[in-house]
Amino acid sequence: YDRRPAAGDFSRRGVCPYPSMPLDEIKALPVSRLADPRGAVVFLWVTCSHLPDAFEVFRAWGIQYRTTLTWLKTKAGCGDYLRVATEHCLLGTVGRPVLDLTGPGKTTALHAPAADHSTKPQEFFTLAEALVPAPEGGRLEMFARRPRPGWVCWGAGLPPVDAQADAGAQANGQAAANGKAAANGHTAGRDTFAFGRG
Repeated sequence: YDRRPAAGDFSRRGVCPYPSMPLDEIKALPVSRLADPRGAVVFLWVTCSHLPDAFEVFRAWGIQYRTTLTWLKTKAGCGDYLRVATEHCLLGTVGRPVLDLTGPGKTTALHAPAADHSTKPQEFFTLAEALVPAPEGGRLEMFARRPRPGWVCWGAGLPPVDAQADAGAQANGQAAANGKAAANGHTAGRDTFAFGRG
């Protein structure tokens, strides 16, 4: 998050309310090593102004871009050229993931109100869980704001990774160590979700 308002310019969002990471550090995260190589789905949230960066991040992680989910917010926020009423979530894959496209609401448009700064809507988690079957602990949220049942959650404000890690992550010491490093920061508008096979 490089944009900072000029002194006295209140037309744009101010200082990011949590620690952020430079793009090179985000690109260095071991996401493809954390994902199940047989098949995983990776969601990467990104604000409009950072869309080009998000595609760079996917390339650096070795994630195959597939489509974009667009969150249509019920209220517009600030913006550099237009007031922003959307946020995007790139969907990418590793291997051949199992997807469940049956049932309603599995489209590229997500209609939900905005909540606290950078908090993603529950409707997204409901969609992600319905779309990608995974066993208990088979879902990872990096840069989480709060624990989520059935997920392994990493984030600066959460308990240490070891306290949340499922047995599989604890058995994989390298992944857990990399996760601890990744859990120390947040990114502006970027949250990563990786899913394993069901």
